Amino acid sequence: MVGAGAEPLGPSDLREWATRHPDLHPSHVVLGGLEARYETQHLEWRPYLSRWLREPAGEEVERSLIDAGAIRAVGFRYAGRVRK
Repeated sequence: MVGAGAEPLGPSDLREWATRHPDLHPSHVVLGGLEARYETQHLEWRPYLSRWLREPAGEEVERSLIDAGAIRAVGFRYAGRVRK
């Protein structure tokens, strides 16, 4: 974590990062593609940004912020079954 003297693993400028990665899709596009082909069996929104902080309590803090409605979860776990 920056406060502990280490730089986070994430990009320092998200706009610059997004410009360099125009081919990446937002989660609603990915999920729409999955749901068009699969029956959703499990969808769980999860912490993701905490991975960049390299701090043991980071995921717990992010989860509490998500649960409190202070931030949106950006990570998800998905399981689906092929549509018949």
